[in-house]
Amino acid sequence: MESLPGEYWYESAGGSTVCGFYLIGLADQVIEIEFLDFDISCEDGGLLATLDGWETRGQIFPSGTDHPLSMVERYKTYCGKNEPSMTFISSQNVALIQYRIPNKGQGFRIVVRFIEHHQPCNVVSLEARGTYTLKNFGRKQNCSVSFLYPESFSVLALDVGKTGLMSIQNWETGIVAKCAKEGFADYVQFLGGEGLDTSIMYPAIDVCGLDSNPALPPVMIGCKHSVVRMVSSGNFYNSVNFVFQTFADRFQRGAFKHCLLD
Repeated sequence: MESLPGEYWYESAGGSTVCGFYLIGLADQVIEIEFLDFDISCEDGGLLATLDGWETRGQIFPSGTDHPLSMVERYKTYCGKNEPSMTFISSQNVALIQYRIPNKGQGFRIVVRFIEHHQPCNVVSLEARGTYTLKNFGRKQNCSVSFLYPESFSVLALDVGKTGLMSIQNWETGIVAKCAKEGFADYVQFLGGEGLDTSIMYPAIDVCGLDSNPALPPVMIGCKHSVVRMVSSGNFYNSVNFVFQTFADRFQRGAFKHCLLD
């Protein structure tokens, strides 16, 4: 996994191993990959693929329901004369290059750049603890912050499904629970699972409403992967501000626990 800009290259020593080059930037960055050289023949199964997102163990982030592009547009394969376009730009702060290069001496060379993104939606966090504000910027889109650790979450402020695009003033409702079950189109989920795909994660709790000083107990997700996911209809300016810290740092009685690690 790399998080630094610069020039990278790979020259095969032979063999059929499938390798992955995982790239990650800061939350407010996207990744630009420029191909300088490409020499991978299609013989013996040689192949290079680019993914707009990340994949591990067959699970992809962002999931298909949470990404503006189809999987056909996000996942491209290349070999022989079918070379990658000069530049590839991701939709979020993570991207992946997968490759299998059986022929010795063949390979590729790239330049990686990180570009500022003013309205981030889907994010993989580089940090295990900190504070983050997830927003939909008034758009119809599902946005997630994915953590590669068990995490404890404390909501500092919530405005989901309340502040309309033409709203002038709103009264605080407090935090409303089970919004998805009640049929609300806008809500925030706290999810846990063993992989990256948010569509198959276990929902610990979902909330909506307007509360500038909520008293919600910490939500503790003791899974390998923890996610805060915001579902938005596009009718509201949604945002949730929360503190996150590693599960080992904070264990409180009465908080939700799922996928507890031994």
